[in-house]
Amino acid sequence: MLFNNLSKHFVKVISLVMSILFWFYVISSEPIKINRKVHISFIVPQGLAIGNPVSSEIDVTLKGARAFLANLFVKEEKIFIDLKSFSYKKKKPFPVFINSSDIPVPLGVKVIAITPNKIELVLEKKIFKKVPIQAVLAGEVSQDLELIKSYTTPKFLLIGGPRELMRTISKLYTVPIDTTVLKDKGSLKVNLADLDRRIDYKNKKNIEYIYHIRPKKANLTLKNIKIRFLTSSRKIFSRNKFVSLSVLDTEGGNRVIKKTDVQVIADIPEGAVGKVRVKLKAVLPPGIHLSKIHPEFIDVSVK
Repeated sequence: MLFNNLSKHFVKVISLVMSILFWFYVISSEPIKINRKVHISFIVPQGLAIGNPVSSEIDVTLKGARAFLANLFVKEEKIFIDLKSFSYKKKKPFPVFINSSDIPVPLGVKVIAITPNKIELVLEKKIFKKVPIQAVLAGEVSQDLELIKSYTTPKFLLIGGPRELMRTISKLYTVPIDTTVLKDKGSLKVNLADLDRRIDYKNKKNIEYIYHIRPKKANLTLKNIKIRFLTSSRKIFSRNKFVSLSVLDTEGGNRVIKKTDVQVIADIPEGAVGKVRVKLKAVLPPGIHLSKIHPEFIDVSVK
């Protein structure tokens, strides 16, 4: 037991000595200089917003041991400047100086230069308003198809920013959506196009584009397609077991489509009991577009 305890203490002492030697090696190694782009964010007093366009980053020259500089400011880390202690007047420019003390660096690293080290800011009253979201569509659906439904959810977004800038914004736009790859009906997550960084808004990552593409006319009928009931209940009953589908085959309607390639699904709501009216969904092979399911709704008894 005594031998084991001594061994453990010996290992700890050796580790500490090695750490100290490594530290002195790093400190005594030849220092180097590097330049880094550092992102900057201003903490604005409540009720106000930055009214003039300002750069979101500064150039910082650092000097120190290579080991300390290797991973410094390479992941778009931000520094924050709190404006609450600054003297300012609304709509009047005032200088903000960026000092070396504002740049967090490890011991052994020095901040040699900051460019720019002075930024002129103007503060304005911050206002909020709801603006509609406009989906930007790129490309065209096939001439045999038509886009009958198209919108975003949510349809409006609450944004906030400086009064003068907010007056110029009446809509938000999505990034271009390629309509040539859309099929039947569905939804997809979309991003908003870049907006002035002085504007802030919430839930910008939860925007969906809802669409419904339908054939202008069908050229093929698929008969006696079995309904697949999706439910956790073991006791269900429906008089409808099979349906037919009117579809558009973009290859002309001459190819053979196996029934196993087509799925019609009745998704029974979880916890449903009694008579339930369910809308049917179809999963079709590539190049086949749904026009209509006959019938589109069925009644299901759930026990």
